[in-house]
Amino acid sequence: IACVKHKSEEKADEAKQVFSEAVEKQLKYLEIPEKVLLMATLNGVGAYLVEKSEFAEAIFRFRKAIELAVQVFGLNHAAVAKSYSNYGRLLFREGQLDKVNLHC
Repeated sequence: IACVKHKSEEKADEAKQVFSEAVEKQLKYLEIPEKVLLMATLNGVGAYLVEKSEFAEAIFRFRKAIELAVQVFGLNHAAVAKSYSNYGRLLFREGQLDKVNLHC
């Protein structure tokens, strides 16, 4: 059982790495509709990672979602607020509010 679990964790780590590389490459070439979809995906993956207690990875995903949201919509948009909310809730949960960089 331990061997199976270890292999499963290795595959999960490999999948995370591939996903991160794909996100970085896509950011260079995507049009606005695809960026909106990627932003939603990043928020969803971030939420999943929070459930799995993988907070550092979740923070990375939420920050990328914020970057995309601001790039596509500007600062005053609901999608930006949702991304900041996800990020802020996680930082609050982890007692890391000192890392919050507000654009107010």
